[in-house]
Amino acid sequence: MKKHDNTRGALLAKFLLMTFRGLFILYSIGLVLYILICSISLGTGNQSQYANLPVVFSFTETGNLISPGIKNAATFKLHNATGIISTDSLTTGTTIFSMVGSVLISICILLIIKLICQILEAAKTNDFLVVKNAIRMRHMALLFIMVFLIDKIKLFVSSSYLADKLEFTGVNFNSVNFYSFANWEYVFFYLFLLVIAEAFRIGAQLKRENDLTI
Repeated sequence: MKKHDNTRGALLAKFLLMTFRGLFILYSIGLVLYILICSISLGTGNQSQYANLPVVFSFTETGNLISPGIKNAATFKLHNATGIISTDSLTTGTTIFSMVGSVLISICILLIIKLICQILEAAKTNDFLVVKNAIRMRHMALLFIMVFLIDKIKLFVSSSYLADKLEFTGVNFNSVNFYSFANWEYVFFYLFLLVIAEAFRIGAQLKRENDLTI
């Protein structure tokens, strides 16, 4: 029974490893193409398609809330919203800021996928509970936090810069709104991953000491 479980676990690790390796290759190709296209668009001045900036906004007009049990439609307001704009009138510096942010996030994701592949390689050889994997998990948590912070910084800087430069009928563009601070709970999950990585490291060290004692 134990041998059967080990075989099934090894097959699953092998399948996941192949999947993440393929994802790593595809993501790497996509990143290289994005950098190449961005470089060409900067050189030719055609920036609108590949320079996308996040903004936060609210609507000034009210909408109608229609309910089957209510005869007269109620009204509502949309106070907080977020979106992405693209324009061919961005300055070169703004375009570079947008592209660099996207590239940094992509690099972090690539590194996370690489770390997952390394963990799966260790699992495939039944060498999963090792200190190196704990360190890899720690690095993954830090990279997740970095992706989150880069994304938030990009949103805050972009929305603050564009708030007084955009005009659209019925829309107020804001420097800050609810979405500027939303999803911070994910940071706690990443910090919890750090705790798990530390517990994993301690367990791996105890296992290694036990093996040496035996």
